[in-house]
Amino acid sequence: MRRHKKGIVTAGLLSVIMSTAGSWLNNTSMLVTHDIVKKLIPLTEKQAITIARLYTFGVAGLAVLLSLLKRNNGIRMAIQQFLGSPYYSPSYLLDF
Repeated sequence: MRRHKKGIVTAGLLSVIMSTAGSWLNNTSMLVTHDIVKKLIPLTEKQAITIARLYTFGVAGLAVLLSLLKRNNGIRMAIQQFLGSPYYSPSYLLDF
């Protein structure tokens, strides 16, 4: 019975992590598209959605590349200090 409880807790933790990461990716892509790019360049809704998707793909790719770097606490701390919070850092997934 204990293994089942550990599995449920692990699944719950992973779902919380994935939900949070997805929310941050969505929020940052919309922020960049609507608040920065749209003010510089007039866009249609279809173009704005395309830019948001490309930005999300790029940030997710960067997160994967950063997470594959050698585990170095100095790099992880620099990223977290630069972004202001450990929740922005894709390297927090390395702990799981």
